[in-house]
Amino acid sequence: MEPMKSRWSKWKEKLDVLFERIKDKLSLLKKKVGIIDESEPISFDVAEFMSDTQQALEKLPNDYREKCEIKAIQDKHNFLFREEEMEKIEKCLEHWKEDRFVTAALVGEKGSGISSLVNIFLENHPELTVLRAEIDDKISEQDICMEWLSSLLQKHLENTQMAIQILQDEFDGKVIVLENLQHLFLKKVGGFEGIRTLFDIIASTGKQVFWIGALTPSSWNYLDKTVSIRNYFTTDIHLNDIKADQLKQLFLSKHKGYKLKIKPTKEIAKDKSFKKMSDKEQQEFLEEQFFYMLNSLSHGNLTLAQLYWVRAISTVENHEVQLADISKIETDFLENLNPEQLFSLQQMLIHDGLNIEDFASVTNQPLLVCRNTLIPMREKGLLIQPSEKYTINPVLYQPVYQLLKDKNFIH
Repeated sequence: MEPMKSRWSKWKEKLDVLFERIKDKLSLLKKKVGIIDESEPISFDVAEFMSDTQQALEKLPNDYREKCEIKAIQDKHNFLFREEEMEKIEKCLEHWKEDRFVTAALVGEKGSGISSLVNIFLENHPELTVLRAEIDDKISEQDICMEWLSSLLQKHLENTQMAIQILQDEFDGKVIVLENLQHLFLKKVGGFEGIRTLFDIIASTGKQVFWIGALTPSSWNYLDKTVSIRNYFTTDIHLNDIKADQLKQLFLSKHKGYKLKIKPTKEIAKDKSFKKMSDKEQQEFLEEQFFYMLNSLSHGNLTLAQLYWVRAISTVENHEVQLADISKIETDFLENLNPEQLFSLQQMLIHDGLNIEDFASVTNQPLLVCRNTLIPMREKGLLIQPSEKYTINPVLYQPVYQLLKDKNFIH
């Protein structure tokens, strides 16, 4: 007879296997009904997303790497999917030329194509005299704002009235494009002097100068509630989400000269219907699947789509690009973030990133406390720090935005 100890070992093995199966099924069921395991760790893929993507980019051949670099679109033939937004800004220009007070705000996420839209608009109007500036640093105080405007206009401006007079007299008929208006304020007492100064100037010069401002939706919504930004822009043009077929058209045009070959997943390769297709039909099917997933994961954001594209590249040889399946990065762990982390993400979202000093200023906390908050969030991949500023990891931007909205941190 088999010893009791041996029989127990066999039963234990069977029970362990059964337990693991039950645990897996429970985990799957939890995700389906929205229950998150509180011990679920932050995905390693999230923490390493940007560095892994940069490494993948550096491994590409030099001639193809240029096509994968993130930069604004210059060729209008590659930008046909923004026709509706272009029509609106063209209409604004038309009305302004009729000596009417017209100002335009372009509202879109970073990477949605605002700079590209402006590029094509200006390309269509070589007759315009344009001043264009991209605001990188926080300018929340009036005196700093006046210094910045002095540099932009190449004039010494002592006060707001002087700026208005010079713009009316010397810049009549010109266009001024200001990108990243979200950097002209800080959410604190006295933190709106910079943007109020600019708005006062715009309100008095909107007939002489065609002002075009650009900012993120979160900043637009916040500024609308705090300083009534709609009162200063006669038209707000919101960039719509692009669709999968539009994203496909853009990428195929951008990577023209290279043949795409998409590798099927093991599951698709085994599918009977797929096996019956011709090689051409298989690639057409795989392309549709690939660009649908690319658009879904990037939420229509061109910059994020480009990052996922780079990560999907297997090889580039003889002008053929082989693309593998794009895997979704799990973000369920966001549900377990504590209130302090959610509040920090809210500040990053509204301000489109903050350096440590500005974060301390808007949260009214000592620098040491702020470092102890932000550095762990950066190391876990919630934030990135490409320069002095901390910003939300691009791959988490939309999930974070939705989470903050669901929890009433933003409206």
